[in-house]
Amino acid sequence: MEHLEHAPADVARRRAEDHRSPCRAGPMVLMQPYEGTSSIEAFLNRFEDLRFLHRWTDVESKVQLRHAMRGPAEHIVSELHFDLSVPAMVALIKRRFGRADQQERYRSELQRLRQGKLTLEQLHNQVRELAHRAYPTASASVVDAIARDAYVQALDNAEMRLRIRTAVPVPETLEDVVRVAGQLEVWLAPAARGDSQRRPDRVRQVVADEARDVH
Repeated sequence: MEHLEHAPADVARRRAEDHRSPCRAGPMVLMQPYEGTSSIEAFLNRFEDLRFLHRWTDVESKVQLRHAMRGPAEHIVSELHFDLSVPAMVALIKRRFGRADQQERYRSELQRLRQGKLTLEQLHNQVRELAHRAYPTASASVVDAIARDAYVQALDNAEMRLRIRTAVPVPETLEDVVRVAGQLEVWLAPAARGDSQRRPDRVRQVVADEARDVH
């Protein structure tokens, strides 16, 4: 058996704890990666649940936390030293990816969001969730106004964005904008129609009708 006194202190401590840890029949379950863009509270809650369920030792818990840090969050691994206790590691991760930093990340993500392959309703749900996470202390009306503008900006169809922004009266809420966008999607869809020359007038009428309906 290798003498622990000749190994570096950090390595010796891990080997000593591993020697005392219970044997498992199968491979260790690894946590899902954390990249710093989702809720740190949810991640740490999952960590505590899995730690309790699988009876992870302190060394195993530290390995799990270090291993889970990926992508933009991976830089913190160099600070998660094994001589830190598990609570100290958790506290460091929480400070680094806590509420204030998370809000900035959500705001940046909301500004960069684009529709891509999302449906109008999927985009609606994503915008609404990001807006609430980015501005948790703002009033409901402020969050809705931010979400409304972000939704319009994220739409891929430039004509749809223009029609919504120039509608009279302008749709006031996120729900109003989503409703108008759904109607516009029908009229602006590329299709071989004999009345294509009349489409701009009909689009303006759709926007006007929808805007009146929400007032």
